[in-house]
Amino acid sequence: METPFRVQIEEMGGHFSGSLIEPDLYRPTATIGAELSGIRSNRSIDFTKIYVNSLTGYENPVDYVGRLSADGLVDSGVWSLLDMN
Repeated sequence: METPFRVQIEEMGGHFSGSLIEPDLYRPTATIGAELSGIRSNRSIDFTKIYVNSLTGYENPVDYVGRLSADGLVDSGVWSLLDMN
């Protein structure tokens, strides 16, 4: 399933961190915020997302591994939850 989100990232030396807003899966008209940190090597990325003010259903960090598009605007990959690995 595709999940669009808006993200603001700062990167230095292949390490990055930032914040994002995405649709809330449990409340269709709401959004939820998160903080992220990770690494980038060329177009490969690996980062962890931790939700701010964790609501029910958002308690676990999410690990993402993927690849950026050539323009760097789209990440395609997979995610996993700590308790679902």
